[in-house]
Amino acid sequence: MEEEEDDSDAAYNAETDVDEDDDGKSASRNGAADLDDFPPLPEFFSGVVFAVIGDFSTGERKALKQLIVGAGGNVSAYMGDGVDVVVTNSKWNEDFDGAIEDNGRLKFVKPGYVHSSWKSQSRAKWADFAVRRKHVK
Repeated sequence: MEEEEDDSDAAYNAETDVDEDDDGKSASRNGAADLDDFPPLPEFFSGVVFAVIGDFSTGERKALKQLIVGAGGNVSAYMGDGVDVVVTNSKWNEDFDGAIEDNGRLKFVKPGYVHSSWKSQSRAKWADFAVRRKHVK
C-alpha cells in the first residue's frame, strides 16, 4: 500500500511550471493576460516626486499613491530634499514652514490636484489646488 503524502510534503510537490500557449508565449495557470495586452499608462507625473502627508483614510492614501504612480510619478514617505509636490488635506502648519526652509521648491496641493490631473490626463495647474501659507501680521 502507498503511503499518503502529508500536508507538509504537498507544498513541495506542487507543480510550479508555467504553461506555454500555442504561440510560444507563456501564460499563467489562472489565465492572466500577457503584459503586452495592457494599454500603456499615462506619464504626466513622470519625473515628479510626491509626498502624501496628513490625515487621510487608509483607502484614500492608497488611492492617491496609486494614481500618482499610475501616471509615472514617484511617492516618498517624507517631505525630503527630492520631493517636488506635497499632497495634503491639512491647512498650512509649522511642519510646512520647516519643509520650505529645507526645500524651497516644494509645492503644497490639495488631493484634488491629483484627481483633476487624471481627469484631464495632464498635470493640472498646481496653483488652482495650492495650500497657501497664512501671513500673520
